[in-house]
Amino acid sequence: MAWKNAVVSREEQRELKREALLHEAAAAFNQRGYHATSLDDIANSLGVTKAALY
Repeated sequence: MAWKNAVVSREEQRELKREALLHEAAAAFNQRGYHATSLDDIANSLGVTKAALY
């Protein structure tokens, strides 16, 4: 059996990460406000480093 659809493509991985980032950022902005939310806040909520967001 080939891998075919068993593993998501890089494009799908990128899109899933992007959606998670946008969701967490929106939640943080709603909770703290845009100006009071840092990249560290969003990275912490995603369980990644700030550098990983870039």
